[in-house]
Amino acid sequence: MKTQKDCLESKIYIDALIIVEGNSDKSRLSSFVDTDILVSNGLMSCKDDIEFIKEVSKRRKIIIFTDPDNAGEEIRKKLNSIVEEAINVYVPEGAHFNGKKHGVAECDKETLVSLLKPHESQKTIKNNGLLMEDLYNLKIVGLDESSNIKERICKHYSLGKCNSKTLLKRLNILKIEKEDLKEYLKSGN
Repeated sequence: MKTQKDCLESKIYIDALIIVEGNSDKSRLSSFVDTDILVSNGLMSCKDDIEFIKEVSKRRKIIIFTDPDNAGEEIRKKLNSIVEEAINVYVPEGAHFNGKKHGVAECDKETLVSLLKPHESQKTIKNNGLLMEDLYNLKIVGLDESSNIKERICKHYSLGKCNSKTLLKRLNILKIEKEDLKEYLKSGN
């Protein structure tokens, strides 16, 4: 029986943010790709989310992996206008295993791996990511005055409006470390 560690080690690691259309696409890729995945569900109409993607693109590669239908192409077009150096990955014709739809979630695993393999990265141990405990210890969440601190952090890092869970996720996507947050909080900006 495979352990969780075995499953993680068998995944390909990609040091990028992959943007997909829906949760089924995210779920499909997450089963064999270790990376940050952002679901675009209505994302293209929210200014805060667009600013967040711009901020991420300054720090990491952005891979656009939308379905080859009208909705997917509209999202791809909008993202490419926002992120100049986005990497576009396309589902090839005939690569789906579901006869009804042609998209990322319906594509066979081998094809998806072959499409993403050129973007595989070496995993480094440097940043294991922030934990919710770190946000509590830094008083960013959990106290009455935390909402003002959280708001300042969201504005500074272009995170948009975030609850605590989204804040943690977006800070980790940006690869912000605990020391970065400590420095920012010390600066009083």
